[in-house]
Amino acid sequence: MRRTVRERRLLWAVGVLVAVSVVVITIVLVRLWSSTDQNVAGWITGFIVLGAVWAVWEALGLSAAFRRASRRTQWIVIVLALAFAVGGGIVYLLLPGTASWYLAALPTIPALLIVMSFPPDENQPGGSGGAGDGPWTAP
Repeated sequence: MRRTVRERRLLWAVGVLVAVSVVVITIVLVRLWSSTDQNVAGWITGFIVLGAVWAVWEALGLSAAFRRASRRTQWIVIVLALAFAVGGGIVYLLLPGTASWYLAALPTIPALLIVMSFPPDENQPGGSGGAGDGPWTAP
């Protein structure tokens, strides 16, 4: 597919905008982690990373692409996402602390997005499933 000059310029502009945004957000998060309570920094980092990854996931249509992929490809992606998530837990076990509590949770985001890609089961009754109280701040 041949792109026009205007389309190529627009893609370059979007690429530069994304690169600049990533740099600015990284600087802000580094400053936040070095200047404020790690619990606050962890929550803010989690929301920013989840929002950014979800926006990219939706912008690129990865949810639909995952559903259209072959069963074998879906299983490979699921296994890799779960291994990545478990790796985050292992990092926390090896380096316990407030910062690692929040940062080790970030690898679970791909698994969360994959779960959100599946359509809801029509046979399941509605409801929250009894979500209980959890550890809302780091130990």
